[in-house]
This record gives sequence, C-alpha cells and structure tokens, in this order.
Amino acid sequence: MKKREVWVDYLKAIACTLVALGHFLQSMIKSNLIISNPLFVWFEETIYLFHVPLFFICSGYIFQQYTCVNSLKSWFSNVKYKLLMLGIPYFTFSFITWILKTCFSNAVNDHPGSLSESLFLHPLSPYWFLYVLFFIFAITPTLKNNKHALSFLTVSLLLYALRSNLPINNYLFSRLATYEFYFVLGMLLSFFHISDSKTLKKYGKTLGVILLSIFLPLSILDYLFLSSGFMDFLLCLWICIALSFIFIYCDRRNIQFKLLNCISQHSMPIFLMHTIFAAALRTLLFKLNITMPAIHIISGLLISFVGPITAATIMKKTKFLNFFLYPNIYIKKSDN
Repeated sequence: MKKREVWVDYLKAIACTLVALGHFLQSMIKSNLIISNPLFVWFEETIYLFHVPLFFICSGYIFQQYTCVNSLKSWFSNVKYKLLMLGIPYFTFSFITWILKTCFSNAVNDHPGSLSESLFLHPLSPYWFLYVLFFIFAITPTLKNNKHALSFLTVSLLLYALRSNLPINNYLFSRLATYEFYFVLGMLLSFFHISDSKTLKKYGKTLGVILLSIFLPLSILDYLFLSSGFMDFLLCLWICIALSFIFIYCDRRNIQFKLLNCISQHSMPIFLMHTIFAAALRTLLFKLNITMPAIHIISGLLISFVGPITAATIMKKTKFLNFFLYPNIYIKKSDN
C-alpha cells in the first residue's frame, strides 16, 4: 500500500478553508453586513485565482497515484465508482440546498432555477466542483508514459488557452476546458514523482517562501494594474507551486500541522455543508433582529467549520447518514 501523501491533504485543507472563507465573505457583503472595499476585493479576487484549481490539482494527483485507467474495462469500473462516490453527495446536498433556497427565497442572496436545471445544467455553488470533477474523471485516463504526459499537457493547455474562442457555448464544456489543465497538472506531479525530489526535501520551504513573498506584491499589482487572463493564470500556477513546495518539504520532514490535519480529515463535510450552516445561522440572526456585523462575522466563521464537523461526527455514528457523506466507504471498488 502506498504511503499517504500528507502534503496533498494539507493542500486540500488550504483550498477547502479558502473556499469556505470566500463564500462567507461574499455572503456578508451581499447581506450588507460588510461594506465592500479594495482590501476585501483584492483578497477575494486573489483567493479565487487558485483555491479551486488547487482542488483539481490535488484530485489529479490522487487519481494518477492510486488509480489505473488504461482499458475500457477499467474506465467503466472507474466511471461507475466515481458516479456513486461523487454523485451521492452531489445530488443529496444540491437537493437540500435547492430546497432551502426555494423555501427561504426572501432570506437568501441567490435564487435557484428549477430543480432539473440546478442538478443537471447549472449546478449550485459549491457543488459544481463535484459535477465537473466527475466528467473530468470520465474523459481522462491515467498516464502510462512520457509521450502520454506530453500529449495530455499539450491538449489540456490548448483547451484552456482557446476556451473563450471555441464555438461551443456550454456550461460543462467551459468548465472542463478550464479545469482539465489543472487536473492534468496534478497527474503530472504524481507521474514524475515530485514528492520524491531531494531538492524539495532540502530547500522546498525556502523556495516556497521566496515564491510566496514574490506572489503577494504581484497579486496586488495584478489587482491594481495588470489584471488579465494570462497574468491570472501565471499567478495561479505560481501560488500552487509555492504551496506544493512548502508542504512537500514539511511532509518529507514529518512536520505536522494539527489545524490542517483536522480540516483535511473533515474537508468533505466542510465543503458540502459550510454554506448551509452559515446561511441558516445568518437567517436565524436576522429573524432575531441581530444585525451587529461582529456577531455575524465571528459566529458565521465558526459555524462554517464547527457546524459541518459536528454534523459529520454525528452522521458517522449511523451508516445510513454517513453513506451520504462518504459512500466510497460502503462501495466496493472493482479492481482495474
């Protein structure tokens, strides 16, 4: 059995935290509890450059590391497994969110379309990630050799570069063209055994910190003057590489982070339920005529993480409920 890649868990924890934080700040601004200002806009735009791509990089790495899809039989087995593993939490929590948004439409910031549209055509946030990830799994085999690696990288990069100019105006295709590249990038990191690099074991932290220190002023310049699709793309790669270097270094030296360990262990429930808990608490506070921003911010941030972790802990005690969070535990994966 392959050694668990702790550095990937830490990257997922960072991405999950930023996704929850980004959604929370957006909800505070839309509810007029926080007044938008340049600092908030810069922070929001900066984290949105890379937190979702980071998720896809991690997914691609794990896919290449622990899966083998190189035949029709293994493809069918993988698609069936991913459909259940991703589809069950996707449909469950998308439906719950759609019901809540529909029933409490006066109290929410975004109003959903029809149920069929929300499930199959324009997925609700943040569940669109699971929707797109499934289709990426469905169209992407694992890498077998250097020629495969080069061709996958070339095709995915071309799709990314041309995504706005292709004559296909479709939600799913647009997302696939955008995020397939990052998924393939994660696969390449696994294929070329980046975590075994002796250089990163010695100097990964130093290189990562240097890259981060350069990234911050560049992100400010990007926000103020240089904003463009190409610059955003470079900054995304820059920060993802920097974080990877730092956490590979920490993993190789057995440096642990208790908070990141906790978040990584509960990244799925946090991802699935942070908006539900935050919106429910915000609605309750408004019903109680509590409008003090400090109370909303502190309690909202806490419930975004503590709520899902508590719910997951309770659900874990019952197989029926836990199945909707982690169906993979109860589904036997066929050998490829």
